Amino acid sequence: MKRLILITLSVLLACSSVSAQSILRNLERRARNAASNAVSRQVDKAVDQAVDNAIEKQREKQQAELDKAAGEYRANMDSLSKSGVEVDLDEAQEAVDKSAEAVPQQLKPADPEGIAYAKKHGTWFCAEPGTVLYYETRDASGKQTNAFQYKIKDVKTEGDKTVIYYDTLIPALSDEPTGCNVRSEGGWFYTDAAGAMGQTADKLSVTGNAPILPEKPGKGVKLDDCTVNIASMATTANYTDIRFTGNDTVTTAAGSFDCWCLEFTTVTKMAFIKASNLNEQWFAKGIGVVKYVIKDKKGNVQSTQELVKIEKP
Repeated sequence: MKRLILITLSVLLACSSVSAQSILRNLERRARNAASNAVSRQVDKAVDQAVDNAIEKQREKQQAELDKAAGEYRANMDSLSKSGVEVDLDEAQEAVDKSAEAVPQQLKPADPEGIAYAKKHGTWFCAEPGTVLYYETRDASGKQTNAFQYKIKDVKTEGDKTVIYYDTLIPALSDEPTGCNVRSEGGWFYTDAAGAMGQTADKLSVTGNAPILPEKPGKGVKLDDCTVNIASMATTANYTDIRFTGNDTVTTAAGSFDCWCLEFTTVTKMAFIKASNLNEQWFAKGIGVVKYVIKDKKGNVQSTQELVKIEKP
């Protein structure tokens, strides 16, 4: 009897052990599932919170950038206004439309006196191949803001037409020079915008010309208005009231030069921004521009460009 009881008890204990193990495994599985679900909910919540925080930070950043840009825009507009620049939103579309119109190059009737004068005194640019002209630009406070150089490459003359080919190098922008040209023809000096800007003009769709100068200068002689157009930038520069105002010696770091002063007004429109400037360019025969002063319409100097060095071949 005891033996039977022991056998029966052993069987019951064995069965109880199996049931317990099954129950434990079931509880463990449920615990794992519960824990996994809890972790998933926490992860989802954390991810949602992180995304919300990131979006909010991005919104704050964008708003800060917009506020900063708006502040800079207002400051620039105030600065432009104080400098005599007019902002005209009504002319925006007109400027864009006109930018597509090419400005034809002008050709003046031949001037025998100008032709003779240019042969004797040279033209309004350096015509000695190998010569390098160095320039520096400074702001109103005298701080240097730019530097560039011209290197005369070649000069070709046919009849009363002389074309001067040169390289323009602006170290701050590129190590590669830009091939440019100007010309004297029929007693007149031409600075065609496309020629003076070289390959850059093709990319920007530049047409028109800067003031056309008589090779024989005369004080007070009024010259024709002209226009330079940069279609790709919706920019137009109109030159008016162009005249030689006098003859004087100008001294820079490059030396002293017998110069004629050319004065003119420029009105530059770029989309909805319009700027008016008074300009003084001091030209020397056989050299070109020796000094260039840009002023606002109140007469305050904005920048000055000077010839600072000449290297002869």
